[in-house]
Amino acid sequence: MAWTNKLNGKYSLETLNSKESIVNTLKERIDKAQKDKSWFSFEDVDYKNMRIDDYRIIIKRKPALVSFMPNPDNGFIIVHFNQINNEKMQVNAEIKPYKIGLWLAIGVLIPFSALQLLMMHGVYKYGLLIISWSLVLSVAYLGVLFFRYRLKMYLETVLADIGIKGDLIRERK
Repeated sequence: MAWTNKLNGKYSLETLNSKESIVNTLKERIDKAQKDKSWFSFEDVDYKNMRIDDYRIIIKRKPALVSFMPNPDNGFIIVHFNQINNEKMQVNAEIKPYKIGLWLAIGVLIPFSALQLLMMHGVYKYGLLIISWSLVLSVAYLGVLFFRYRLKMYLETVLADIGIKGDLIRERK
């Protein structure tokens, strides 16, 4: 949906590292992580949840506390590498947090609203309906923004771990 795409974040960064060195470093670390069969580690970056090809990385972020859920990811990050010239490379990242909390909030609010309209009498029921919708949807929206922030911090950790230094610049629409 188009309105939920506004919750995604697009970031860019220019670096002096070459595309080949970054891709090779990531492939080595992902292969090393795939061979490791331990289910728990104290490392900052989990390379087991990354997929890479020659021009992009797909990173999934798994939080520790909600891993019992069927889909425990906060969302995913798609990172593209664009070689500008011989010296510079541009890293473009799109952060896509999962919006399941927003959809669950809407799914709970619809039957609650119908029940509220049937059971309450008077004009004030519409005011209570507006207040309940705004409270629940604002909490769900803040949850999506929190996941996007956590994914951005994780992206900065991944980029620093593979040797890319610099500040991510948010692209405004």
